[in-house]
Amino acid sequence: MQPDDEAFVLRYLSAIEANTAPALYTGGFSLTHAFPTKETLLHAAQSAASECLPAEIRSVEPGRYVFTSNILCHRDVLNMVEFDPGFEGWGWEDVDWGLRVAARFPIEHLDNPATHLGLEPDEKLISKYAQSAENFARLIERHPDAMQATPLYRMARWTRRLPMRARFERMFKRLAQARIAPLRLRLVALKLFRATDYGARQ
Repeated sequence: MQPDDEAFVLRYLSAIEANTAPALYTGGFSLTHAFPTKETLLHAAQSAASECLPAEIRSVEPGRYVFTSNILCHRDVLNMVEFDPGFEGWGWEDVDWGLRVAARFPIEHLDNPATHLGLEPDEKLISKYAQSAENFARLIERHPDAMQATPLYRMARWTRRLPMRARFERMFKRLAQARIAPLRLRLVALKLFRATDYGARQ
């Protein structure tokens, strides 16, 4: 992660000076300093659509949009709300933590973004998504009300009813990797692959 500008620390300092009570502050993502290649263009599109969101949108569901790669956290929050070691590998542990923090402490979303410099090539991104299915299932088990309202959960449930589901999953994966296809179509295919894979593990 790279702060987007020189006022990055000052914005966080201003936020905590205005509120001395324990809280979590999250600044958000951007791609300002990222330079996607043809190998990482899909990840950049996914990040832009799902993660690079303004504070106004993230604040609607403050716990669900906690990305721990750019936060300022009071030590009392960290001491009282620990990360769950039951989440293994990549994915969803910060959403679980954010939802639990939101139940006990204020979460303030700021427009203080940092750039995600770790864009992954297609194959690695898809592999990480596949590895995160068990974590997603754990997240649903721990926070059913919060997650059942999400588009990804509803899509995953829908894909379970697909005939020949595994064949569709492979098709979505191939289409997401097809660099000759329009980027928007590849992004939809990536989401469908993820939903189909998650649906099979629920």
